[in-house]
Amino acid sequence: MLMEMVMTNNYSYPPCTVADEETKTEMINRELQVSQREKQEILAFESHLAAASTKQTITESNSLLLSQLTSLDPQGPPRRPPPLVQEQVKTLNQSLRLGHLLCRSRSPDFLLNIIQRQASSQSMPWLADLVQSSEGSLDVLPVQCLCEFLLHDAADNSPVDDDEEGESKELRAKKRQRQQKQRQLLGRLQDLLLGPKADEQTTCEVLDYFLRRLSSSQVASRVLAMKGLSLVLSEGGLRDGEERDQPMEEDSTDAELLPGYQWLLQDLPKLPLFDSVRGMTASALQQAIHMETDPQTISAYLIYLSQHAPVEEQALHNDLALDVARLIVERSTIMNCLFCKHSCRPESDAVLSALITIFSSYIRRMRKTKEGEDLYSWSESQDQVFLRWTTGETATMHILVVHAMVILLTLGPPKGESDFYNLLDIWFPDKKPLPTAFLVDTSEEALLLPDWLKLRMIRSEVSRLVDAALQDLEPQQLLLFVQSFGIPVSSMSKLLQYLDQAVSHDPQTLEQNIMDKNYMAHLVEVQHERGATGGHTFHTLLSASLPPRRDSAELNRAAVTVETPPGAVKMRAANQVPGIGPDDDLAGMLLQLFPLNADPRWPSSPPRQLPLALQQALAQEVARVRQGHAQTGGVAARLLQALSALLNSAHGCALVMAMHRSHALSCPLLRQLHHYQRRVPRT
Repeated sequence: MLMEMVMTNNYSYPPCTVADEETKTEMINRELQVSQREKQEILAFESHLAAASTKQTITESNSLLLSQLTSLDPQGPPRRPPPLVQEQVKTLNQSLRLGHLLCRSRSPDFLLNIIQRQASSQSMPWLADLVQSSEGSLDVLPVQCLCEFLLHDAADNSPVDDDEEGESKELRAKKRQRQQKQRQLLGRLQDLLLGPKADEQTTCEVLDYFLRRLSSSQVASRVLAMKGLSLVLSEGGLRDGEERDQPMEEDSTDAELLPGYQWLLQDLPKLPLFDSVRGMTASALQQAIHMETDPQTISAYLIYLSQHAPVEEQALHNDLALDVARLIVERSTIMNCLFCKHSCRPESDAVLSALITIFSSYIRRMRKTKEGEDLYSWSESQDQVFLRWTTGETATMHILVVHAMVILLTLGPPKGESDFYNLLDIWFPDKKPLPTAFLVDTSEEALLLPDWLKLRMIRSEVSRLVDAALQDLEPQQLLLFVQSFGIPVSSMSKLLQYLDQAVSHDPQTLEQNIMDKNYMAHLVEVQHERGATGGHTFHTLLSASLPPRRDSAELNRAAVTVETPPGAVKMRAANQVPGIGPDDDLAGMLLQLFPLNADPRWPSSPPRQLPLALQQALAQEVARVRQGHAQTGGVAARLLQALSALLNSAHGCALVMAMHRSHALSCPLLRQLHHYQRRVPRT
């Protein structure tokens, strides 16, 4: 511990080389326990000595030995040095330069041991001071030390060669000296990577030091690592008097799309010993795509992995496919940013082509494996599926990889050449059955396309995906999809046609799954206005099952007449749906509709008349407001008050969860309340 203190020139306890906060806390607590026990032992020993001579009672205040003794335990944990000892060590280090002598030791290599223990957990500014004060050649320092100094310098944005007004000559001389040291260090690192004496071990050490930081949880650490890699790789031609401004024979198209990542896409593959670091680089980037938040950086990583990731071994290929699949399936925000139609990112097509290249080569390889071949251990097989095509080919892969490939297909073909249609033919062969999937661990048939994935396929502009998603859908699935947003007109037309077929096949089952026929009929009309075709048989079913309009006598008794626009779906008769009176307990109705303590595994449906009565009352009140006949103390205002009181009570969270579970009931009510609030005059 004292050696580390003088090497880092930091005399705090626990030493700064202990990066883990848990370890620091453990060391402090242990030191408190040991020092307390040791104090009692010293006082007991001193009391024993005093009993034979002065007979004096020894306490902490009059003890002479507490500040002079400590336990002799060479194999025990490191102890906190007394302040006097710390000052003595500090003075000796300044006069004898003990820290520098220990840092220069290569056998054993104390400095490298500290660096490797700290790894990428935190920055080491003391290393920068060490390099700055080093004398003579930098060869005596480990390459990790030089890399840390480069990172420390990259983090310092202040210019080193600007002579500010009022700046002393001494400070300017220090700046020039620092700049010279930086150039010397950068030249040394570039020579280790690109020089004639470059060796595999040193190349791996330099790149590993930067690459590990690309998956850091701290943005600043990732940015510094990329800056350091750019310096040591992109400036390689500026050594030994060579000039690098000569035009290259072939410019990398990908590097032109992502000019800030030339170090990765163009310079790194040109390293003399690139084959030695391919695996290490790919592994680091596969970890980095799960931490990185910048879309351009992730784009560069994916393009690099599609071109240079080592996939000769099956295990490496599996890891690559799974890591990229996790990015596609689990990081939907990043994917939306990369491939949003309105973002106009020039690199989107290149990234999509890169992803298709990764998965097309993987699926081709997996379909060549023999049936029964052991590709995964038992612990990994729980998320694996065994796939069988009608052509007789089989494959075993992770279910996330399958979902990722389908998601890529929903994005449509990229511009330029790609394996998009080959991948489409594999998963969705034209006029042929889809592959069947079975769980590896239980051999049961697996659900290859869950509802959320089918919805993405329906929203796609690839007609073959839409047709595949609409096959063998249950009535409730059709009703769910037709109410979803973001579906193109062509896909909506196919959905409505399938609903027409469902009416012809089993109208009763379809009708039982419709919660709000008024809303559903209006939805069909809206889709027709968008240009969708089909759904007329389904609309006829909805209109026929609704009761006729009230007669003239009932209309005369009504306080306000609500006219039904031509072609709109008629409201239910008043004698079938109970009215909402001014004294009705609306809070109680809400709790009846959305029970707070209901078991989500066994959902219970509320009385059908209650939600219809509320919806009808709200619809009538919204119609009155549209006509300019706003009513104070109406159903909508009272329902809003009741809802607000419940949400602000202790049962607010439970009510929100209940409304979320019963979204088929809550959404129509909230929609009507929203219309009311938009039109009611504010007081």
